[in-house]
Amino acid sequence: MTITWREREHEEEDMIALQDPATVTALRNCGLLKFFRISSMRQQINLLQYLLDAWDPANQVFQIRGINIPLTVEDIYFLTGLSRRGAPVSLSGPSHGGESVRDYVRRHCREGSQPGKDDKIIIRDVTSRSLRTILFTIGRMAGSASVHAANRSYMQYALECLEPKVFNWCDAVFLMIKEQLTKVKNGRLKNFGYGSILVAFALERVPMMQPQHIDLSLPPPTEPRMQRWVDHMSRHAGQSQISFSATFFRWFDRQEMFYSEYPYAGMDFRGDPDLALPAGERWGALGNLF
Repeated sequence: MTITWREREHEEEDMIALQDPATVTALRNCGLLKFFRISSMRQQINLLQYLLDAWDPANQVFQIRGINIPLTVEDIYFLTGLSRRGAPVSLSGPSHGGESVRDYVRRHCREGSQPGKDDKIIIRDVTSRSLRTILFTIGRMAGSASVHAANRSYMQYALECLEPKVFNWCDAVFLMIKEQLTKVKNGRLKNFGYGSILVAFALERVPMMQPQHIDLSLPPPTEPRMQRWVDHMSRHAGQSQISFSATFFRWFDRQEMFYSEYPYAGMDFRGDPDLALPAGERWGALGNLF
């Protein structure tokens, strides 16, 4: 099956949002700003396909050359900078409570707006930039194929984010990634919404997959690790140092295989004002980094 790498498709809107102080404050207050600031990664479809093929649905791990490599919530936390505390949240399934889609459209969208396909809210019709930006970001976290539309559940979460309220996005994204990996492996899904996270995960966990002729100095301790791979893919676009061709995989298969059990040494989000904590909570001691 040919897999489509589909993620962020509203970069221009997001760049404008980053210039709007009210929107930045809203994102910061609900714990989404660090993730929002990570721009799109140049597609590395060959590496993504390699990783999708390596996924073992039965054991929920990647099997790469005979070695099981788990994907953990900690990976999601340090790669994305999403909150690991706060209220539980589900990015799949129906919502509980809240208003109807038509009521949300009437209250929060331009006059004359109507629900879109599958009774969803057209995000570009939403009048508040802060609300619109959070909806786009929730869709991105959900790996949604409908990147320009939001269901009733996402609207409910987005409005709560504006209160503000902090959710445990890490656990929700972790579950959604594993669900999409399994659906792809079983041939039930062709649009994969987490290419950037998955590629960054592999490059952090499997050192021999990292470009061998590029300076990979460690970023600041509060910078999500996915950002450095987005930057490298952009900086070296089209160059041989960033190439996951058949030649690369033949070379990789001849190397000694090992993986890093803890590639995030030195990272520490504690005290970072861009990663909000739920009301009344405090950062823990050294070693408790979430």
